[in-house]
Amino acid sequence: MSRCPDCGCYLPDSQTLCKGCYDATYAELDRSTRWKSFQERLTRTNVLLFLGTFTLGFLEFRFDTRDYFPFNLFGSYRYHLMPTKTAALAAFVLASISFYVESGRRR
Repeated sequence: MSRCPDCGCYLPDSQTLCKGCYDATYAELDRSTRWKSFQERLTRTNVLLFLGTFTLGFLEFRFDTRDYFPFNLFGSYRYHLMPTKTAALAAFVLASISFYVESGRRR
């Protein structure tokens, strides 16, 4: 007969933990994690991150920024600029993804 490593009680067959120790150890896994609501995600840091990402993304996608910024995301591979609506949509998607990722972090 084997013994439980936590409480020392005798275990039948080939068990490695008794029921009490198993329940105590793995009780946290049964709890479902609650998703954050939009109001909990809407903090000053996340809003500023969204606005900054949207602004820089729109400027990068819409205008030729190689002359203005030393950091160009695409280097010399970009040959044409996006129309205004497309640049705004692409910047919005990029900013939304960054907002979602940043707000999903636990603090």
